[in-house]
Amino acid sequence: MKSQTRSNNRRNRKNFSVKRRRGGGLTDILLGASRIRGQKYEHWLEQRLVLFYKDIDFVLKVRELFGFDKTALRTFDYNSVKADFESRKPEDKKIIMQKKMQKKM
Repeated sequence: MKSQTRSNNRRNRKNFSVKRRRGGGLTDILLGASRIRGQKYEHWLEQRLVLFYKDIDFVLKVRELFGFDKTALRTFDYNSVKADFESRKPEDKKIIMQKKMQKKM
């Protein structure tokens, strides 16, 4: 007796839900922009920690903790951070390397 299941080479023509049929559209664009903005923010903070506070050991430890040491396309060391910082606009450099404002009481 033959089983009533479909053969392996027949395509399943089940109607998929609307969620599965839709492409990303505007949502993907917004999420992509958010990701790019987040990466820029991380680079600014890493450059400030390494160049202003001279705390490269902490940055390397955190990058290792979250797996950035395995997935990074470039090596992360003081010289690469300095080269990235030097390629920035002067107004961006001022923001990254600004001194803390002391409140006068």
